[in-house]
Amino acid sequence: MGVSSLLRELQPLVEKPSTAEATLARFKGKKVAVDLSSWLYKGAYGCCLELCMGRPTTKYVAFVLRRLHTLREHGVEGVLVCDNGATGLKAETQRSRRSYTEARKAEGKRLLALMDKLPKKDYARRKELRKKAEEQFQGCVSITKDMVDAVVKEADKYGFRSIFAPFEADAQLAFLACSGQCAGVVTEDSDLVVYSVVSGISFPLILKMDSVGRAEVLDFDLRRLRQGRDASLESDDDGGGGGGGASAAESARGDAASALQPYAKQPFAPKSFLAQLTRLGWDCAARRMFVQMCVLAGCDYLDSLPGVGLKTAQKHIIQHRKVSADLRVKHIGRKVAEAALKAATKRARSASSSSSSSSSESSCVPEGYYDRARQAEASFFFAQVFD
Repeated sequence: MGVSSLLRELQPLVEKPSTAEATLARFKGKKVAVDLSSWLYKGAYGCCLELCMGRPTTKYVAFVLRRLHTLREHGVEGVLVCDNGATGLKAETQRSRRSYTEARKAEGKRLLALMDKLPKKDYARRKELRKKAEEQFQGCVSITKDMVDAVVKEADKYGFRSIFAPFEADAQLAFLACSGQCAGVVTEDSDLVVYSVVSGISFPLILKMDSVGRAEVLDFDLRRLRQGRDASLESDDDGGGGGGGASAAESARGDAASALQPYAKQPFAPKSFLAQLTRLGWDCAARRMFVQMCVLAGCDYLDSLPGVGLKTAQKHIIQHRKVSADLRVKHIGRKVAEAALKAATKRARSASSSSSSSSSESSCVPEGYYDRARQAEASFFFAQVFD
């Protein structure tokens, strides 16, 4: 969930304590905001067959309650934050992906039907088909309001607080952490990193928490990235000039990486995604560039352009950071389309395959993409929360 590959690229900043005590000690006596959706999805994977086949189950409720009690056993109080409906843009993205999930559900049901036709003594084959069906169902699990209500009702019996966000939980989670009401956020969603950047306030993300409380902790501290920015060279625009400029750029990236190494939990290369982030700076304009990078890479609000992942999006944003912010995404879209046209022409090597830049853009950039990209940006900057 969230921005494709973002958490993976930030792995050098992730702390990986070996015990639950080491993970949760810094949060003892405090509250943490829990992204209920992320836990519900994990719990639903364990009973995906029952959910997709419409069979009654409460395994996902037990999953969430076990983790809430684990936090409490370590002196940490979890506050459940629940989605209250998707925004229009995300709802549109969900509709566009519905055919994919429906196809997986149909395939899972087909595999179960094949299993039921086999004699019970053919245990190995039946087990194999069931496993394949569950793999299909895991890819199409959806969280319903009834599931959320069931968890909230049961959590309330044990004194766990629940908050329903105005729309999606991500912005509400970020607000609770930024305002100091909670000391961190338990989630699997990289959108929380984007909200941290937008607000200019860093807060710890507790990731991949297991049943005993072990987890990874990501502190995306913007001040540290500013230090890396201060160590880099401002003249490193679009690759520099001649050989001397290239050497200066390499030196700048090396200095930036060196400035960040004491902060990182793992070593990373001067040309890595993380080191490149320092070249944006961290003023208000740079925060928008970060959001635009995430939108281009693909997020819950908008799918990425063909052939554009997180690193490619970062490269384009850095190369075109001098372009007007309101025009930058469209400018990059045209560059992506031009590159796709050149690649197609080179592959085909025939005059008949050539087309104009505008037709190439229409084939690479979906209709209405730029309007949806602006809406996606606005969704991060102007999300509604309850205070």
